[in-house]
Amino acid sequence: MKPFVLTAFALLAACTSMQEHDAKPFDTQFTVTEDYQAVYAATLRVMRQCLNPGSGYFLSPVTEQMSSDLYPNLGYGEITRYQANMVAVPWSTTRIARHVEGTLVSIKTSSQARYAQRYTRAWLVYWARGGTECPKAFDLPPQG
Repeated sequence: MKPFVLTAFALLAACTSMQEHDAKPFDTQFTVTEDYQAVYAATLRVMRQCLNPGSGYFLSPVTEQMSSDLYPNLGYGEITRYQANMVAVPWSTTRIARHVEGTLVSIKTSSQARYAQRYTRAWLVYWARGGTECPKAFDLPPQG
């Protein structure tokens, strides 16, 4: 087998599957006072603007995708980012749910190096709290 094919199989084997990602507990949770549907809509809007889902990488068959579902009868919405190539490789899920004190935001990350998970989580928290700026070359979100 060619080295590229072996490398591709090794990388795929190291990735988290969607089933493993779905079973993983949320590792970040916080509340905001706004209505969950408003938080969901604003978060999804800025993620679409900043992350440009569906775009590929230079000379790569890999694209970043995003699925989003709002379940008003269940009182929550979810936004999942994943890398699409031969299989879907999950990066993050943000759940935005109705809560006694406004909205409960829960975030989990997968299939990335730890520093990339911290970076991803920081931006997801920033956007769910109402931030509207987009990442620039590995910068962390603005504080304040």
